[in-house]
Amino acid sequence: MKVFVFNGIARSGKTSIENEIVEIISEENSNKEGIICSIIDYVKDIAAYAGWEGTKNIADRKFLSQLKDILTEWNDSPFKEITGLIEDCERLNNQVNPTDYIFFIDMRESKDIERMRMYCFEKKIPFKAVIVRRHDVEGIEYGNHADDEVFNYPYDIVIENNGTIGDLADSARTFYKEYVK
Repeated sequence: MKVFVFNGIARSGKTSIENEIVEIISEENSNKEGIICSIIDYVKDIAAYAGWEGTKNIADRKFLSQLKDILTEWNDSPFKEITGLIEDCERLNNQVNPTDYIFFIDMRESKDIERMRMYCFEKKIPFKAVIVRRHDVEGIEYGNHADDEVFNYPYDIVIENNGTIGDLADSARTFYKEYVK
């Protein structure tokens, strides 16, 4: 098992590169499974129940950030959802099949990334924090701390996504060879 936390501002390409890497994993390794998840997925489910329609304009992004803060303060449920998924996969791996799960977890906030690093350290799970940068979309102010403080963490890996889609696919193959394989 390995955990990679991915971060990057909106439209930086983090989901695209995660999808490329997971595709490579599925083509190259029958005993590995790539899982993409986000600490905000649980929050989005609750927001949808409250009437959020799935849009991500400035006001919506601020709402999601604030809702995540409230849920974290209340019972830490966004973080518990992610660690619960990891623990479920650990149990499956130990009981059912010898699958090497590779997690790609989207996290925005430095404090969450550091908590995940410590969680992985305690469980002896290899961990790397990854930032995806695309310079033509940087500099936008979103008005919430989760989006506006993306670069306030000492990431282990920096992926520059300033080229073509083909270049991004090449970056995914390089990432796979260096960190996943």
